[in-house]
Amino acid sequence: MTMILVDEVFMKKSARAQAGGFAKRNAQLNKAHLTKYVLTVLVMILLTASVLIPNASALTMQVPTLSDEGIIIVPGSSVDSQPSRHSDTITTTEGFEFVEIMPGEANPIITEVQQRLMLLGYMHDDEPTEYYGSSTEYALQLFQRNHDITIDGQLDSVTFALLFSDNAEPYSISLGYEGNDVAQLQKQLRHLGYMLIRSTGEFGPETDIAVKRFQLTNALLPNGIVDENTWDLLFADEAEEARTSQMEIDASQIPRARSNNTSGNVNSSSNNNSTSGGSSGGSGAEATSAPDSSSADRLIAIAEAQIDKKYARGSKGPDAFDCSGFVYWCLNNAGFSIRYMKSSDWPNSAYPIVSKMSDMKRGDIICFKGHVGIYMGGGKMIDASQSHGKVVIRTNILSSTYWTEKFICAKRVF
Repeated sequence: MTMILVDEVFMKKSARAQAGGFAKRNAQLNKAHLTKYVLTVLVMILLTASVLIPNASALTMQVPTLSDEGIIIVPGSSVDSQPSRHSDTITTTEGFEFVEIMPGEANPIITEVQQRLMLLGYMHDDEPTEYYGSSTEYALQLFQRNHDITIDGQLDSVTFALLFSDNAEPYSISLGYEGNDVAQLQKQLRHLGYMLIRSTGEFGPETDIAVKRFQLTNALLPNGIVDENTWDLLFADEAEEARTSQMEIDASQIPRARSNNTSGNVNSSSNNNSTSGGSSGGSGAEATSAPDSSSADRLIAIAEAQIDKKYARGSKGPDAFDCSGFVYWCLNNAGFSIRYMKSSDWPNSAYPIVSKMSDMKRGDIICFKGHVGIYMGGGKMIDASQSHGKVVIRTNILSSTYWTEKFICAKRVF
């Protein structure tokens, strides 16, 4: 009986041991099969990635990070839509090499950047400087917004490369845009009676309709796109006010409207400052007498009191000016009642003309291609400068190649 009991216990232990051995071997086999399966899947993924993703073998298993711009970046990978701000040197089609420059710094490359921004309409024509100031930063923000890249006003490698490429588009605003320039547009449309809502800075359907009404009333193609021509006319004295509250655009009138497009190829790699110049133009009888000295002194004194006031496109004072708005405000506050004229209108105004820079007198209004200022005598001019971002005094216009080539004529108003 005892023998039987021992045998039963032994047999039970043997059975359990055998079962445990089978289980252990099964587990080992399962683990081996699982490992082989996982490795097979990984190999397939890598093979597929090597076909679909160039240089996929360079990717490493690292934790993604968040860039300063809020873009998720996998270390070791490339992000085509947001190239690195600190990428290798970029050379444009004109041979200018990219270097990192921060706002507030000066660098000769800024002169080329400003000229390009002027050519594209993001800055008004002005003597370019090497200073990376607030006006250049703002113009870069407008350019970045219009090209759907990070809007920070920084001259990074992406902005630099696009600015000097054939893909750079001229300045314009239309439905869907936002910004301070949109708010200024809305304010002027409201002033002229084309829209009722206050400035929001958002170019929505109401603004789109108002722009088309303005364009149609003023013989422009009513496409809702505010380019340089629409913008300049909007702030000119000859801008027609709204004649009716009717919001519909009569398609039958469209063929009679003139084109809004500026002439010339803005995508050319050359800039508009390289055109031959030096010849005078304009219209009106030649000035034969010197200006009234007391009136000229009063005008200069009022102009000098505005030094360092900021430049703002379309502004006519008293806290900010553009070039034509500055001349308009100073003349009217000096007691000389005058209608507002754009810089392009001044050369053909009825005032007596001064054809040579050497014949200009203190108090004359100087007309350049795309710019206007007040002559102070002694080769100096006071004007609202976008490249400087404020009202400044220039001391070298008679010897400056830039100003002598841009000179059209001067006008004697006193």
